Amino acid sequence: DLFSNLEFDLNVNNTVGIRNTFLLRGYANADHRIKPMILVVKKWARHNQINDASKGTLSSYTLVLMVLHYLQSQLMCVLSPCLDVQECFDPFTDIDLVPEGPKRVPPYVSRNQSSLGELLLGFLEYYATHFRWDKYIISVREAKALPKTYTQHWKNKYICVEEPFERNNVARAVHERAKFEAIRAQFAESFHLLKRRRDLNSILPVRDIINKESSLR
Repeated sequence: DLFSNLEFDLNVNNTVGIRNTFLLRGYANADHRIKPMILVVKKWARHNQINDASKGTLSSYTLVLMVLHYLQSQLMCVLSPCLDVQECFDPFTDIDLVPEGPKRVPPYVSRNQSSLGELLLGFLEYYATHFRWDKYIISVREAKALPKTYTQHWKNKYICVEEPFERNNVARAVHERAKFEAIRAQFAESFHLLKRRRDLNSILPVRDIINKESSLR
């Protein structure tokens, strides 16, 4: 919006967009660290120019699913392995009842005491050094990485992230090797910087970003 400088997504006749919005709300409410972690990851990706699907990089939705996958598969005690998508977020539930989904998610108490900094460092390390982009599909629905198949959605794709309801690839915008390599390189560079300096400002100029955003309000 040019008057307020507020960025937003406008949903027109896209029921899946409503379903996955409330799915993410359910996950975000599972642990107090999830919301700030997702916010920092999105700011980091935007700052490093890898958060723009229109330019062949990662959409914000893709980044959120990547964060949730990391917390599910690597640190299950941070985030419940999976919300019951079939019961709480049934893709055939009447769309007017979808907002009730998060209210039916059973409570989850994490035993993990990692700080946000430790989780962020682990997130960067996971995608920089451990995750096999050429072999696996990120699936929040299954709470694990699935072996890549050679169907239309996944064949010859550099990054594969499953949409929990439609089961297609939300990272399909990354269709150039150069963009994929730039994304992977940014994960690696940021991981090594953060590991060495232990300072968020080494990978994300927090104060500058806050001042810039405040000046636009």
